[in-house]
Amino acid sequence: FFFSSLCCCFFVFFFFFFFFFFFFFKQKTAYEISACLVGSEMCIRDRYYRLMARYYIHEKMHMEIAKAYKVIYDTLKDNSSIEERLLLKKVAFENYVLYLLLSPFSHEKTNLLSITHKLYRKELELNPLLDELVQSFLTNEIIPLHSVELFHRVGGYEPFRKDIMDESELHFKQLQRGIIHHNLKVVELYYTRITIKRLAELSSIPTSLVEEEIS
Repeated sequence: FFFSSLCCCFFVFFFFFFFFFFFFFKQKTAYEISACLVGSEMCIRDRYYRLMARYYIHEKMHMEIAKAYKVIYDTLKDNSSIEERLLLKKVAFENYVLYLLLSPFSHEKTNLLSITHKLYRKELELNPLLDELVQSFLTNEIIPLHSVELFHRVGGYEPFRKDIMDESELHFKQLQRGIIHHNLKVVELYYTRITIKRLAELSSIPTSLVEEEIS
């Protein structure tokens, strides 16, 4: 009888020990695996959109490049505070805004610029130049184009860096074209007739560039 009771107690003890071990330690392991999978999913998504951004850069699809970098930034925004990823977040946001500005005029571009201006105030306030450019493209006012000054101001950003981007000069020309097109649309609102020379003066744009874009 004593032996049977001892065996029964040992069995009960073993059962509760096993249950305790499984419930607490196994659950922790499952959580760690889950967290690992989430991190892997983020990593895969990040790599995928970076590859797509490279493809779109090659194809000169600026709106699609902007969308790809927006996904990258939004993925990193709330899920990463690791120091080495802070730079990735910063560059992703800069690229999103700049490639959006490089994209041709469309209602989608205007809508995204408005959304960016409203929802990414903190990020824009940390980058006065991007904030200035976004607000300029959203207003019905002429944007003065001083090519040399503009080149120096944007030259440090990835899309315009000659050391890492073969398309840097093309991107700068595209930004110039975007400003010229914006100014032409503003002029349409206020002038029924205007000479090319006067338009060039108002926009601080060489007459040859205005003629090229109009033609």
